[in-house]
Amino acid sequence: MRILSVKGKPISETTRRKFVGVFLSQQINSFLSLYALSKQTTKSMIIRDQMEEWHQSKRGMDATRELIKEITDRLELPDAPSAQMTYKRKLKMELKRKGINQDDLTAILTVLERK
Repeated sequence: MRILSVKGKPISETTRRKFVGVFLSQQINSFLSLYALSKQTTKSMIIRDQMEEWHQSKRGMDATRELIKEITDRLELPDAPSAQMTYKRKLKMELKRKGINQDDLTAILTVLERK
């Protein structure tokens, strides 16, 4: 039996979520725990709500285009066509592994090819 219950938002079955882990200092963790307990919520919900607010403030087509531009500015395709294919294949695998969605991945490759 829990003495201090937590009110949680139900997560619908259709909602897709990914786990992102982060180490926090002991001081921040302690304060976050205290805050969560006082507000009858969880540390995860506090962090998720903050990240969703941050995302809302940053997202949009212009922001996405700018981020893609920043990434592609750091990339350089090799000169040889066979090396380009290998480079793009490895880049695609790396972007997928980092959680980049298919639309953004395609946009990055398209911008890179136009350079």
